[in-house]
Amino acid sequence: MKQLLSLLTIIAVIGCAPKHNIEVSYEGFSNDTIVISQMPYADYIKQNNVKFKHDTIILKGGTAKANIDLSQAQYIWINNLQYRHIDQYHGTVGFHPAGKVTLVMDNKDRVKVNITQADGYVLSSVKGSKLNAHISEIDNILRPLHLERDNIGTQINKIVFEQGIPSQEIRQKMLSVGDKIKDIRTEFISEHINDKVAAYLLLDIRAKDAVALYEQMDKSVFSHTFRPVEEAIIELIETGKIKANAEKLLTAGSIAPNFTLKDLSGVEFTLSSLQGKWVILDFWGTWCGWCIKGFPKLKDYYNKYREKLEIVAINCIDSDDRWREGVKKYSLPFTNIKDDNKVSAQYAVSLYPTKVIITPEGRIHKVFTGETEDFYKEIDKIMK
Repeated sequence: MKQLLSLLTIIAVIGCAPKHNIEVSYEGFSNDTIVISQMPYADYIKQNNVKFKHDTIILKGGTAKANIDLSQAQYIWINNLQYRHIDQYHGTVGFHPAGKVTLVMDNKDRVKVNITQADGYVLSSVKGSKLNAHISEIDNILRPLHLERDNIGTQINKIVFEQGIPSQEIRQKMLSVGDKIKDIRTEFISEHINDKVAAYLLLDIRAKDAVALYEQMDKSVFSHTFRPVEEAIIELIETGKIKANAEKLLTAGSIAPNFTLKDLSGVEFTLSSLQGKWVILDFWGTWCGWCIKGFPKLKDYYNKYREKLEIVAINCIDSDDRWREGVKKYSLPFTNIKDDNKVSAQYAVSLYPTKVIITPEGRIHKVFTGETEDFYKEIDKIMK
């Protein structure tokens, strides 16, 4: 009889176990619709060609519950439609980072998330996970700065797409906010050096700081979920060495580093195959307003000098989908390839766009950073 009661008790407990692993409550919001987005964390870190899966949920009494498949660690965003954002300059739709709540969940995690309104951004708290409580803690500090940076970014985009060149003052303001965000993250890592949140934040600070802090960390924080982060840091160390060496060797007259990357069709392209022509390497990204602003004139010059000149557009820091969409959207007629992080390091690229002019003999002629008229004057000069 006792065995039967024990069995019934176990069945009852299993039957009553909650069938959700995320419980979200919102306070002070006028919109009752949220979107929970997820992708495997390893794919997010490795920038694999995997898209977010989105689930739209209607809040009931300000609360929603969801059951996320945690067979592998997941990178999760929770957004309220109140923070939906349309970028009129790039034609993209997304969510404002000041309204985003981020989680990293693994295996048997179960969390309760409370989200409240602040002055143009949200505040969040998480129970049930030390890692996610820490993520919310740092996000609460950074969201006002994300709001400020996005507002400045909107001003810059308006100037770039409607008027021309933004003032040095507003560009410096943007850089200053970005530097402050990185400084805060770096300090937070230092204060939580042996917690998992340190591994989570490590790729979002300056490379030299990330490498230095990695050396101090207990490597056990990289086990399982954050193993891809450690792999990325090790790669960062290697590319850092390549870049440091390139900065010393990449001078006018030096041999341009050869490389092989795949084009849009998956066919291998090798730089040395273009010897005999002048070559421009254009390092760009869909996220780079200056890169996009310069495409019309770059295409004009390509058409003007294409018998003597080849342009190789090297996309950087984009997903495969974003790269392909960007090439199509901006109708890029060049040789289009995607960076593997090593080629940009070989050419010591740190600012975008970066344009490298290579002689028909395969040597470095000049390097230009930013969108500048001096680059086009130089092209006219060497094409005479």
